[in-house]
Amino acid sequence: MEVEGMMRSEAVISFGPDDLKGVNLPHNDVLLIQIDLQGYQLETVETDLFGFAGHAVYLEGEIILLLTLGTQELKKNFMTTFTVVEAPSSYNIILGRSAMNELRAVASTYHQNIKFPMVNQVGEI
Repeated sequence: MEVEGMMRSEAVISFGPDDLKGVNLPHNDVLLIQIDLQGYQLETVETDLFGFAGHAVYLEGEIILLLTLGTQELKKNFMTTFTVVEAPSSYNIILGRSAMNELRAVASTYHQNIKFPMVNQVGEI
C-alpha cells in the first residue's frame, strides 16, 4: 500500500483452518468481544439515531475511551467514541466501522476472529 509517497509494510491478513481451533462448527454465532466499562460517565448527545425499521432510538450519550485490543505483545491501543443507546438488544456496545477502519481490521464471523495489521505481524481478537 502506498501512502503519501511512502511504502507501508504490513503483514498479510488471512484466515485458514488453524483459525477454527475452538470454534464449534457448524454455527451461526455473532462475533462477540467482552469489554469492561465500569465507572465511566457519558457525555450528552443532542441527536437521534434511526433504527433499521425507521423508528427513532433514544441516545443516552457518548463516551470516548482508550480501547486496547489484542493479546500479549500484539496489542493495539487507540481512542474511539462509543454511542450508547437505550434499546432492547443482545449487545451493549457495537464496535463500528470507524473503529474497524482505524484498526484496518478484518472480521470473520465464520472463524469467530478479528485480525488487524501490526508492523510486520498480525494481531487478533
